[in-house]
Amino acid sequence: MTIDPITIDVIANALKALIYEMDAAIERTAMSIIIREQHDFGMSLVDDRGWVIAGTAFAGQSLAEYAAAHVIAPGDVVCFNDPYISHGEISHLGDTMIAVPIFWQERVIAWGIAWGHHMDLGAAAPASMPTTAT
Repeated sequence: MTIDPITIDVIANALKALIYEMDAAIERTAMSIIIREQHDFGMSLVDDRGWVIAGTAFAGQSLAEYAAAHVIAPGDVVCFNDPYISHGEISHLGDTMIAVPIFWQERVIAWGIAWGHHMDLGAAAPASMPTTAT
């Protein structure tokens, strides 16, 4: 089966538009200053193997490994921020990834991923910068 270049371009741009809409929704609703003002976040759409379809290359491979080891059902949400589990795709505890499976005919075919930096997550003090840190 061959797909003409115009159809490929239309599909590619529709997927890019999806990522732009995800970005806009996060930016409008973010409570974190780092996300809202510094834009320290990203969106991805990855297939069931973790390969990026659209958006930033982030946590797709570790998500695919997680899905292979667990039963994923409609309504599930995967959230993690462990740099070791993600093989460095998440660089530190402040980065949090939330992924939602996309099903077709009762099978996971893709994941919608949103990640962002939250400055108070895992910190000893607000803003992750305690004065007693060494």
